[in-house]
Amino acid sequence: MSYAKFILPAMLLLVPLSGGQAEDGKPTWLLDLTHQLMEEQKCEVAFYVRVRDEKGDGSGNVEARARCQDGREFDAVRDDPLQQFVITACGVAVCEAIPDDKDHQPG
Repeated sequence: MSYAKFILPAMLLLVPLSGGQAEDGKPTWLLDLTHQLMEEQKCEVAFYVRVRDEKGDGSGNVEARARCQDGREFDAVRDDPLQQFVITACGVAVCEAIPDDKDHQPG
């Protein structure tokens, strides 16, 4: 009887997916994102804002906004730990003009 068909699935159970914590205490999915941003966007992450981990272990929907050392910002979302993050550049927000209405004029 060949045990090969049982060995590979058993080995896969031992390999952690993107859940858990790295040695420095950061979630492994955040480290995955840091590496992907460096590779795809040449972004050296300064810090993250609006970090959200739906299930708390990286196995569900995770999203974050990264601020690069050069000032650029990217939003990243991932629904499946086996997939890459979808990364989009953040644009500059522009406030809409206030309508010319004398009710809104000071004084």
